[in-house]
Amino acid sequence: MNSKLTNRLLTLLLILILGFLVGSSWYKHNYKAPGVGEVVRNFSAPALLEDESIANINLYDFEGKWKLLFFYPKDGTTVCPTELRALLADKAKFDELNTVVLPISVDSAEDHKEWEPHLTDENFAFPWLGDEGGKLAKYFGIYDEAGKVSYRGAILIDPENKIQSTTVYDNSISRTNEETLRVIAALQAARENGGVCPYGWEEGDDTIEEIPEYILDKDKEE
Repeated sequence: MNSKLTNRLLTLLLILILGFLVGSSWYKHNYKAPGVGEVVRNFSAPALLEDESIANINLYDFEGKWKLLFFYPKDGTTVCPTELRALLADKAKFDELNTVVLPISVDSAEDHKEWEPHLTDENFAFPWLGDEGGKLAKYFGIYDEAGKVSYRGAILIDPENKIQSTTVYDNSISRTNEETLRVIAALQAARENGGVCPYGWEEGDDTIEEIPEYILDKDKEE
């Protein structure tokens, strides 16, 4: 190979590398995670299943279901097991709301299986997703680059695979299932019955179709 051809190939390689670096930087600073009302693309991830097997599952496998993507930082930490045990305790409540819970962390599915005996005496009752490298957390915009883990995020996806609720917490605090369940029930009630759910709405309450007169009167007084 003559020197001119070698130089040309090296120049082409340098251009490709620079293009990749510039493109990656642009993507990192301009990427917009999907938000409320937007369809989530299908994805596949390895998961520890209730029968102790490990298999890839797809988001779209859960046809007709509401999906709660429950991101937490990492197995074997202080707060995370308290949240996961609470999810297990409330599984029947999520089932009643036709909602499948998908816990996700940057650990592998094999890591979940190894940690499982420290978390519960029974098999883990939810598909337990591994997200090594934080690919899913990055897609949803909740990846902590400094800690190389996800933030505590809860992404609620409806049966049409549209996001209906997104909440993200700092990793120093935990979440409560009560509010998550209330939000799921409220969204389902508004969809099934029409109307909207006012402040303080609880499961079993009526939805409202228009602003009540007492609120209008109060606004006029002020």
